[in-house]
Amino acid sequence: MFGHPECFCVLCAFMIYKMESIVKGMGRRQRGMWKGLVLCAGWGVCGAVLQCCCGEVPWEKGAWPVSGYLLLLYGGILGVGYVLLRRASLLRQLTSCQVAVPALLGVWGVTLLMGLFPQVPEGLAAREAGFLHRVGASWPLLGLYTWLSLLLGWVVLYRGEQLWRRRSWTVSDLSFCCFHLGLWLVGVAGALGHADEIRLRLPLRTGVVERRVLDGQGKLYELPFGVKQEGLLWQHASGQPPALPSLAGVEVGLYPLQGKPQKKQVRVNRPVKIDGWSLYAMGYEGETGVSGQVGILEAVYNPWIPGVQAGIVCLMAGAVGWLLQTPSRRKEERVGWKD
Repeated sequence: MFGHPECFCVLCAFMIYKMESIVKGMGRRQRGMWKGLVLCAGWGVCGAVLQCCCGEVPWEKGAWPVSGYLLLLYGGILGVGYVLLRRASLLRQLTSCQVAVPALLGVWGVTLLMGLFPQVPEGLAAREAGFLHRVGASWPLLGLYTWLSLLLGWVVLYRGEQLWRRRSWTVSDLSFCCFHLGLWLVGVAGALGHADEIRLRLPLRTGVVERRVLDGQGKLYELPFGVKQEGLLWQHASGQPPALPSLAGVEVGLYPLQGKPQKKQVRVNRPVKIDGWSLYAMGYEGETGVSGQVGILEAVYNPWIPGVQAGIVCLMAGAVGWLLQTPSRRKEERVGWKD
């Protein structure tokens, strides 16, 4: 999730969705808002201490199977915390607007820094970059995202339990659950996918099958398929002065380890998927119109993408359900609820 623009867009959509409740909560219960600010600041301070003691978040050490263990650990904390807080009658307070709003604003503010300051990718240059240029690898951001994801998980579990007991669902209830569940899925799957994501620059030569490629740090990867460049696709401008054509895509031959070879056209903004990988057309090397050009593809692997996509579907379903409600029903909607 970190470093991806959809993260900021999802947070903005959630803030717009709950803007009415946010304003009401800030206007009527300002005293309770300080509790949420203290909790949010506590997670940020803990992250800052880890940042000073341990340095940046070692995302490369969180790849599979470590990401699977982290998911199990997170699920255990979420479930045990839900049971303990339920017995202590603290769950309703933690799932209230007074706690959720500071957490949301804290995550939104830190994520905003990623858009305002250019982020340096991992590598040798990252060691010399400051905090503002490496926000995605900071412990404060990870701590705030963890706190927000726990709150979202408890909210979904709490509302789901209430609906199960009541055995009657309304459009408002379903849209509420879908929206919060979608945001939770995007956050959790996006964070875990950030550790498992692999991005490789794949230069191709006509008639040569490429299976091995080096990443930006010199690590060798062997793809589960072979790629051979068949030719480059050009796009010519029409109705303007004569200009050099631009790259429209790369025509490739794909050779999976199992299955028949196939020919595909990897066009710009239209990736081709094979064996869990996505191939994107990035550019070319060489002079336009001269034979021997090298097409450049980017091979991306992220096993957690289905979770992010499921979250986006839930967000869309929640937004549609919210739009179908009557204005009076929207006005009555609240973040908190009674036992």
